[in-house]
Amino acid sequence: MRIFNFPALISTLAFLTIMASLESYGQSLGGNSFDFLNVPSNATSAALGGVNITKGGNNIDFVQNNPSSLNDEMLKRPSINMGFLPGKMTLTNLAYGFEEKHTGLWAVGMTYINYGKIDAYDPNGTYMGEESARDYVFSISKSHQIRHFRLGASIKFVGSNLAGYSSSGLAFDLGGQFVHPDKDLVVGLMIKNAGFVLSQYTESSDLSMALDVQAGFAYKPEHMPFRFTMTIYNLTNTNDLYNPENETGGASEERNVGAFDQVFSHVVIGGELLISKPFKILLGYNHKIKSELRHLEAPRMSGFAFGFNLDVRAFHFAYGHGFYNVAGGTNYVSLSLNMNRVFKKNN
Repeated sequence: MRIFNFPALISTLAFLTIMASLESYGQSLGGNSFDFLNVPSNATSAALGGVNITKGGNNIDFVQNNPSSLNDEMLKRPSINMGFLPGKMTLTNLAYGFEEKHTGLWAVGMTYINYGKIDAYDPNGTYMGEESARDYVFSISKSHQIRHFRLGASIKFVGSNLAGYSSSGLAFDLGGQFVHPDKDLVVGLMIKNAGFVLSQYTESSDLSMALDVQAGFAYKPEHMPFRFTMTIYNLTNTNDLYNPENETGGASEERNVGAFDQVFSHVVIGGELLISKPFKILLGYNHKIKSELRHLEAPRMSGFAFGFNLDVRAFHFAYGHGFYNVAGGTNYVSLSLNMNRVFKKNN
């Protein structure tokens, strides 16, 4: 007896995602909140430029990038990620995939960002001590394969706490992948962070979800030890490039944003150099980061990223570094354990 109807679930989530997308899009025209949902949650993502929806394999961390990437190879591989961000901020991410007999493949995840202590002052400038700030996400994901296509969906509870003020929301991800049967080619499409705000910081707050639409592909030529990836993101906002008036030495100058920057600010390019089966070097470039930080104080490497993946027996290690500005870059480390291999040896 069939007790679980995946097409019905996907149809329901698709409807909710589309309706939530319409609301999120309308709200985000004036700017959005919960932007921490766009922060890379794992080392491999960070090393590939920060945005990627077609990396998969046995890396359970990527289910939080695109739920349709969830596959049999990711099961029973618990993963923990630590991110060290500029300003002494830290990120912790946990992920786990499993199979339920009647309903198929599932994954759960959690991301927690700690912004540390912040000095607090009253309207008169009197020091009031230190306050804390943190954001968190809890997610549950489901995927299903139909021949060469995989469909996936995630439901996420989102929370934020800033100096005693709290906000929360419910977000949906809906993704799909085409996996070529003969070539090393994956094409992906994603609606990300469509949702509703459940509670605001204050009555005057006007938060919205960080809605994003993404598309991408990953391709490895047959006789080359290199996999090329490209992701196009933030397609709901074609004019989002940050264009401040930069103050340098007391002078204010407006930075002109050209057509090239506007177009390529939506593109992230990455690659994997396959040194050997257990060892890969990762490279990435995010033009949006490069363009927004292009001023005298920014390092020339802003927007670039690198890292590696290393498999040692039942363990998978990953490291990712992203170059940002003089305030520092990001450093991520990941560790996952192949429980299938451990228990197989014990048996």
